[in-house]
Amino acid sequence: MSDLQRLQDENNRLKAEVERLRRENALLRGEHVEVGQTDVMLTPGEKIELFQEVFYGRRDVFALRWESRTGKAGYSPAHFHDLDRSICRRPKNACLDLGRKHFLPLDDGIIHQHLTGRIVAGIYPLLPDDSCRFLAVDFDKSTWLRDANRFRKRCEAENLPCYVERSRSGNGAHLWLFFSEPVAAGDARALGTLLLSHSMIDEYPIAFDSFDRFFPNQDILPKGGFGNLIALPLQRIARDAGNSVFIDDTGQPYPDQWAVLASIRRMTPLTLAQTIERLPRPLDRALAAPTDTADDEPATPRGTRSSRAVPTNPSPPALPWDRSPSGGVVEESVPRLAVDKPVKTVRSNLFYVEKKGLPARLQSKLFAIAAFGNPEFYKAQKQRLPVWNKPRVIACGEDFPEYIGLPRGCEDDAVELLRDAGADVETEDHRNTGREISASFVGELSDEQSEAVESLLGQDYGVLCAPTGFGKTVAAAAIIAARKRNTLVIVHRKRLAEQWRDRLREFLDLPGDDVRVIGADKTKASGIIDVALFQSLFRNGAVHDLVASYGHVIADECHRVAAFSFEQVLKQVRATFVLGLTATPIRQDGRHPIIHMQCGPIRRRVDERAESRRRGFEHILIRRETTLQIDEAHKKAIYEIYAVLVDDEDRNELIASDVLQAVQEGRIPLVLSERKRHLELLKARLEPHVENCALLVGGMGKKRTSRALDSFEGSRRSVLLATGKLIGEGFDHPRLDTLFLTFPVSWKGIVQQYVGRLHRRNSGKEDVRVYDYADLQVPVLAASHQRRMKSYKRMGYVVT
Repeated sequence: MSDLQRLQDENNRLKAEVERLRRENALLRGEHVEVGQTDVMLTPGEKIELFQEVFYGRRDVFALRWESRTGKAGYSPAHFHDLDRSICRRPKNACLDLGRKHFLPLDDGIIHQHLTGRIVAGIYPLLPDDSCRFLAVDFDKSTWLRDANRFRKRCEAENLPCYVERSRSGNGAHLWLFFSEPVAAGDARALGTLLLSHSMIDEYPIAFDSFDRFFPNQDILPKGGFGNLIALPLQRIARDAGNSVFIDDTGQPYPDQWAVLASIRRMTPLTLAQTIERLPRPLDRALAAPTDTADDEPATPRGTRSSRAVPTNPSPPALPWDRSPSGGVVEESVPRLAVDKPVKTVRSNLFYVEKKGLPARLQSKLFAIAAFGNPEFYKAQKQRLPVWNKPRVIACGEDFPEYIGLPRGCEDDAVELLRDAGADVETEDHRNTGREISASFVGELSDEQSEAVESLLGQDYGVLCAPTGFGKTVAAAAIIAARKRNTLVIVHRKRLAEQWRDRLREFLDLPGDDVRVIGADKTKASGIIDVALFQSLFRNGAVHDLVASYGHVIADECHRVAAFSFEQVLKQVRATFVLGLTATPIRQDGRHPIIHMQCGPIRRRVDERAESRRRGFEHILIRRETTLQIDEAHKKAIYEIYAVLVDDEDRNELIASDVLQAVQEGRIPLVLSERKRHLELLKARLEPHVENCALLVGGMGKKRTSRALDSFEGSRRSVLLATGKLIGEGFDHPRLDTLFLTFPVSWKGIVQQYVGRLHRRNSGKEDVRVYDYADLQVPVLAASHQRRMKSYKRMGYVVT
């Protein structure tokens, strides 16, 4: 290299350093620097150095994109054998040396291959000390450019440098905020949450479902993982297609991408801290962490709107005494008289609110009524588990060009909010009243059932929450007869559908064959009273038009409405009357708000303990302590503990002895476990001594399952062994009087379902017994036992 060339290289290096210092000085002074405002010419080596400096994540590992011959694609941590096809044949076959975890570092050579299009590299932003050097915000859906610009506008209002990159697919955007040095990931994400919350209530709000996730998506590094990854920008092939590049507010790429990187401003830790302190907290429940857990009853029926509002103006900083305990600034809700003309609303499959004349802030608050923080996201984050596939916010509202669509259970809150803003609400009812039917109730209701029916008939929507054995199906039959509207009953299992058909034919006087089960067998709907599996009503992403033709819809086991396909079916129901039935109005995943959004609030709740006293038989709990011991149990994963429990011979012998004693006493026992192998081991001990051991486990098929049930019901001295999933709901055998709960389940909803199998009334049933096996010498299993004990107490069981 000539002396002249060396001097030119040195001159360029010094110019780049001067430019960097100039940008840093401008940032400290609060001055604005135009994107791409630089005249520095960079060599290939300097470009790679700049790229590494800007996109600073983990250096000891990176993600490599792969694509199979079938078109399936993904990212995996790159290791030394990824380019050696004799050893690594992913994704077609497993890598022969993957277990050694020889990860490739993210060095200059990898960056060069990425920029020149030989590979696609992704970076892990979360550093080993739970810090990060950038925050990226991901937007998708068809509104990605609009919403990215609105987020960028909010950043500019706060004088925060923000850069928009069109994603690799071209159908989304990443918004990048860079930091001058590592900052706590929790602080970076807190800033993102604040900016997002204010973007959602600005002049043109961002829709809840447009935002996808943050990078990093965790405050702390998950155990055994690296956190989520983001594809690095400027990959050659994507860049040539106009993607993976930085764009302006019109969506056009900047002409010089390296000038963009050279002009990037980085936020200092001080600016980050001051901004977090200055911006009011997101008090709206859709963006706040949920306070209800799966083990607690919801504090209020879903649809009860928080009275605390998200403030619109982030400045000036709040004085310490003006802040709420949560750290937010308590301000008034949407000002009264913000809407000075009537607001049109429409009742149909959703509750529609016309957008015309509604301030953006009011629209945002309407959407917030139908959104809530995802408990699974926060639970996983606290446990240092991956959250890449868990949305932070679950949004159930829909955004139409001229209307906001909210689930039917949100109507009262939406009307209250509109009236608080001074609106005169005008409502059109476009629901389907259905066909009038000739139906008479021929059964007899108990006093409690009569009260429940009366409560529900006074409301168009609502949920009946009553324990197993209460007679919810009978109460529903009485409601069908009183409303006299053609009815669709939606269930999740064929056995349940057949039970509904038989019960309705028993308790309703109907002309002809007017109760039919419709489903996979193509049975034609009667249009009078039909029972259908929700799976058959939602196929290939579309809901069957049939669901809109009824005036009355009943969702059995409505805690399952939170399942996506079940929810989609209920979203298309146009019936005037919607009734939900359940014994457990809570879900372990915390998504029970969806139940009340789609079916309405609980209109009648039957107390479990009071119901146990009315059944006419005793409820006895027999607590059996085991001798199970597991060395260093605190160091083992739960599945390892379960494996030891299943194979423990002393424990299994204790269970088998108790079951045989119950059979000898003439009782009808049900043995439940969550493991097929466990049931097979217990069956092997019982078979030589019992006339019939019927086994129900997954994978048996309909014929074998039917034969097993027939043999159980046809024998006087028999035992039924089953997994909880097959027997938990829809199993109706009133003779059962003894339950052996052999596996350490703990969630109260599951315990309630399993124990409820005994609560059917039957002639001669004097008591029901539950055998609970307490593994007190294993701490995690002892804790599960204590949770079960609370559930038994709520159900009225007495320990003997």
